[in-house]
Amino acid sequence: MIMSLRIFTRKCRDKDDAWTILSFVPKIHSDTSTGDWMFVESGHMAATEAATAILQGEGIEENARVNNMQDHHNLLELVLDGLAKLQQNGGFLWDLRYEGQVFKDVHFIPYISHLRVEEKEVSSLCGRHGAYTKGVKSYCHNCTCRSEESDSPDAKFQIKTPKMINRLARQNDEDALNAMSQHNINNAFHKLQFGKHNNRGIHGACPSEMLHAILLGLFLYCRSVFFEQIGPSSKAAKAVNALAKLYGKLFQHQSDRDMPHTKFEKGIQADKLMAKQHRDMLLIMAAILRCSRGRQTLAETRKGCFNTQEQIWDRVLLVETLLEWEHWLCSEENGPLCCCLHEKKEQVHHAPVEEDCQPNQGFGMEHRQVSQHPSHMGRHFDVWNSTGV
Repeated sequence: MIMSLRIFTRKCRDKDDAWTILSFVPKIHSDTSTGDWMFVESGHMAATEAATAILQGEGIEENARVNNMQDHHNLLELVLDGLAKLQQNGGFLWDLRYEGQVFKDVHFIPYISHLRVEEKEVSSLCGRHGAYTKGVKSYCHNCTCRSEESDSPDAKFQIKTPKMINRLARQNDEDALNAMSQHNINNAFHKLQFGKHNNRGIHGACPSEMLHAILLGLFLYCRSVFFEQIGPSSKAAKAVNALAKLYGKLFQHQSDRDMPHTKFEKGIQADKLMAKQHRDMLLIMAAILRCSRGRQTLAETRKGCFNTQEQIWDRVLLVETLLEWEHWLCSEENGPLCCCLHEKKEQVHHAPVEEDCQPNQGFGMEHRQVSQHPSHMGRHFDVWNSTGV
């Protein structure tokens, strides 16, 4: 676990020396524990220390259920104890050096702005069930939207807060917590102070990350659904893949690495792509949907997903809007007006996803809903909360 300060500029935070290590949080593996027991039972003289460590857990009821998630948060609480006490004591005084001038006794009140973590760690830190498969009650770590409603861009849902989760945990209301896919634990981050612009705490301080949520998530799903609607093993799919190889070769730029990488030796259907290459893959898909040869090939598919011009224009709208959206998210500056408009734009660009990725066209309902769960439609909140706009 590492940390940095928000008083540093973004350019400074991109440097390694702007970050410091808070601690190393261990992960206990069951196979390691089993190996320790086997070592003790062997009777080896060197197994004395291992036996002592194991016997430290004596006194716990044999039938007591051990919650691995609670163990993890107990470790985090120990790591964050110093920060919690610092916040409770009202901060600290510091001589701040800024632009060659020293400002004496500046009162700093530390708070947590946001955490840069992957999707798997987000579920762990928020105390959420980590699965995204069929049967999960809720896919999102920051709201209570039910999984069967998560494919609707107009869904209404309640935001998760530490107060809400703690109340249910104190009441030991397992049913209510399971309904929102939350563990019944004492979350270590619920005792810490986050920004006072809202009351969402840790549940609103874990913004979605570009790699898994968008590039390897939504963009990858669009390619999979595109070829599923064509027919993965059909002649049309082979023709579309051949067009992709042709356009990729024509679009390539040997000397400019800032331009999209469009040359895919095996096409875009089955080739394993790097994460950043998925946006380049969408560019090829847009060219295929725009060209006359590509539209003629798509119109000959037997599944009937590209028979009319309206159907093809829907796919054009989807692909081009996703490309524009990704470009906007990667821009260096986003003003308050852009963030306000982005809330409506998210609903607009998810509408063609809902229309085009129908569950009866080769994919299960959970595939469609995971690609659209509310964290994709709440990135304007992430911009507000995590960038200080």
